[in-house]
Amino acid sequence: MPQSVLNRTVYRKMEQIQLQIETMEQLGINCTPLRNDLTSINNSIRYQNLEQAYAGEIVLERNILSYKHQNRQAYWNGPKLKYNPKNNSPNYNN
Repeated sequence: MPQSVLNRTVYRKMEQIQLQIETMEQLGINCTPLRNDLTSINNSIRYQNLEQAYAGEIVLERNILSYKHQNRQAYWNGPKLKYNPKNNSPNYNN
């Protein structure tokens, strides 16, 4: 993979992973181990070891899927999206 493509991919994946972890934390899921892995990936990026960061992101994405599966009840019972019939806009209700 060319360096420029690897660079873009690593940073894009990092943003997606951060958002996923933040969402899980907002649902009350303990993501401390995931945060530790994320810190390790950030260190790899800081030291320009993008290949290691990319590999770490792949593993972390798999771990996030596992956490989501283990905590699927939090997703089912989380905020529900309902539409306001007056203006057809979404309202978030708990």
